[in-house]
Amino acid sequence: MIHPDSMLRRFWDLLVAAGAITAGVDIPLRIFLPDILPENLLNLDILYLVIFSVDIVLNFFTAEVHEGKLITEKGFIAKHYLRTWFTLDLLSALPTDLIHHYWASDNPAKGQIWQILLLTSLLKLLRLLKLLRLKGSWDRQQLLNPSARRLMFSLFWIALIGHWIAIGWIAIGRQDASLTSFENYLRAFYWTVTTLTTIGYGDITPQNNIEIIYTIAIMITGAGFYGFFVGNLASILANIDEAKSNFRWKLESVESFMKRNEVPVSLRKRVRSYYNYLWDVRKGNDQYKILNDLPLHLRSEVSMFLNRDLLKKVPLFEHASDEMLRELCLALHPEIFMPGDIIFRKGESGSRMYFISKGRVQVTDESGQDIYATLEEGSYFGEIALLSHTVRTASIRAADFCDLYSLDREVFENIALKDEDFAAGIREEAQKRAIENKKHREASKNLTNPDN
Repeated sequence: MIHPDSMLRRFWDLLVAAGAITAGVDIPLRIFLPDILPENLLNLDILYLVIFSVDIVLNFFTAEVHEGKLITEKGFIAKHYLRTWFTLDLLSALPTDLIHHYWASDNPAKGQIWQILLLTSLLKLLRLLKLLRLKGSWDRQQLLNPSARRLMFSLFWIALIGHWIAIGWIAIGRQDASLTSFENYLRAFYWTVTTLTTIGYGDITPQNNIEIIYTIAIMITGAGFYGFFVGNLASILANIDEAKSNFRWKLESVESFMKRNEVPVSLRKRVRSYYNYLWDVRKGNDQYKILNDLPLHLRSEVSMFLNRDLLKKVPLFEHASDEMLRELCLALHPEIFMPGDIIFRKGESGSRMYFISKGRVQVTDESGQDIYATLEEGSYFGEIALLSHTVRTASIRAADFCDLYSLDREVFENIALKDEDFAAGIREEAQKRAIENKKHREASKNLTNPDN
């Protein structure tokens, strides 16, 4: 069975959509304005037949998503397809254009049959209805921004319907013999646009009763169509970047709050900088909230994907099992610090260790003047106080905007209790790190004060 969201099915659906769109443009022109197209379209007719026929076969072997459940039972799929899209697909796959090419065109006496066969080619336009189904599939797969999909879909139907109306204007007899087929079509499409948009310059006007009736119908349609389109387009454009709109609204609320409470200007700037960074890096998304909204098994998989490499860089967790890493990833809490923020101070009681996802931090003395080291992305700090229940041995200051993940001591101890060997290895590594840090600080002090 073919999965409906597989790459094969996606590619095939795009091919079928391309065939349906081409037919929607080509066949009306072929019937009412044949001179505008190349003389021999046999290859295109064969392509329609192959694509639409193979699609019918593939639909019997494509699993269905029903009420959120993937159905792979052949009997159910066949019955469902026969009850829904099969008749439409079969009619649109009929090779009436090929029959005309090989039979009717060689029998001029059968002109009436030729006309019927030619008109039945319009059945291929039924395939365009399948685009509605494909749109549902694309919506499910989230291949594009939802508002962008709506905009593209609306513009496509507007252009195609405008194309059909222009051909209808030509079909009722509005052609100028002194102009080429392309020039006649261009004038007809121009008339369509001005009529649908209710502009109506009046340079092209109906000359007989049929044209008057047709124009009235299009004007009535255009009045409603124009209002619907403008309103819909405004809605789409307003929501095309919903995340940014929501973020802007939140920023306005924060600004209003700070003004109302007379927050100092310098502090306001820091708050704005924080929110600007939040947008630049995360596009306003609250990762913690998004993950918490997921069920546990999905939250576990996403957290593992996001943080596994970060933990694997840490020697402390180098030999941890996948199950241990999974629990640690779930326990990580994202935090953001701004340049100059003190993450913790020397002498404070420590209860967390930190992992640097983005940015740099500086290891300093208590005053913050002497910098012992600079830690970058992939580094970690704070594990000594976390594991040995001692106070912080140095101060840590954010050098840039920093995306950190913190691991709480109580949560970590509960995880470590499940694997005593793992916990013992952690303590041993922490003791080594404490000795190394002490030596490094002493060496830094000697460099700073050579007389001592």
